[in-house]
Amino acid sequence: MYAVGNYVVHPGQGVCQISAVIQGSDGYYTLVPISHKHPIQITFPLVQETRLRSVLS
Repeated sequence: MYAVGNYVVHPGQGVCQISAVIQGSDGYYTLVPISHKHPIQITFPLVQETRLRSVLS
C-alpha cells in the first residue's frame, strides 16, 4: 500500500503524486499528475493497486 506523498506511475497519466488515501469497502487513491499544466485529480481504486508502479530514482 502506498502512502500520501508517494510518487507512482499511473498506467494512463504517467507520474502522479498521491494526495489522499480513502479507506473502506470502496477505497481509493486520489492522484495528482505532475506533468499537467492544469492540475486534475484522479481517483484510482485500491483493489487495482497492482496496476500502479513505484517511481525509481
